[in-house]
Parts: sequence; C-alpha cells; structure tokens
Amino acid sequence: SIQTRDMALKWLEKLKNEILSLLEPLSPGHADFLEKARQYVLQNLSKRILLQDAAHYASISPAYLSALFKKEYGQNFVDFVNGTKMERACEMISQGSLRINEIGYMLGFDNADYFSKVFRRHVGMTPTEYQKEKKQRR
Repeated sequence: SIQTRDMALKWLEKLKNEILSLLEPLSPGHADFLEKARQYVLQNLSKRILLQDAAHYASISPAYLSALFKKEYGQNFVDFVNGTKMERACEMISQGSLRINEIGYMLGFDNADYFSKVFRRHVGMTPTEYQKEKKQRR
C-alpha cells in the first residue's frame, strides 16, 4: 500500500516505465509469446477460451498477454478469440452440412443467441443471413 507522496511518485515512475516498455516494438521473445497464445486459441476453438488459460500456456501473465495483443493486433484478446471463432464459423456454414446452432455449440458457445450476436458483430450479418447468402452464390 502507498502511504506517502514519495511512495506514490516511485510507484507512478515504475508504472510509467512498464507502460513505455510495452510501447516498444516487439522483440522476437514477445512474438513467441503471442504465437504460443495464438496457437492455444487455434487448438481450442471448440472450448470457452479464457485469457488466463492462454497466458498460462504462453508462460506469461494475463495482463501482459492482454497488452501484447492490443499492441500487436490492435484488438483485445476476447475480440481476437471471437474473430477467430467467427472465421471458422463462416467456413463451417459455407460447407453447409451443419445447422447453425450446432456450429455455435461446436465453437464453444452454450447459447445460440449469444453466438448469433457475436457472429453479427464480427461478420456484419446473422449466421442465417450469411447462410442464405452463401446458398444464393452457389
């Protein structure tokens, strides 16, 4: 706990230095952390993916992984995960062999409405609209 003005100033200086180090270009080691986390996401698309689990897999703290994702990809970790899942959902819908709620479940969404909401946010249309558009193009 911070009890004096000097302690607060030292803490702020430390925080400033940590933030500045995050703003530096990624070193090869940072890229390795991100690649490990990205591989974790790709290997676990059928599950609920948490920042803490990916960070543990990449051997870094969740806060640091979050900052690296934001810096490198310009989006937070959850948006990256959902975007990756929606890319896969689009592929699965295009194949045409599964129902939309099955696809959502296979990608770790327990709630079909939430899957549709996330899909719409990332793709710009509902899964059903996307499916109809794909069928019309065939």
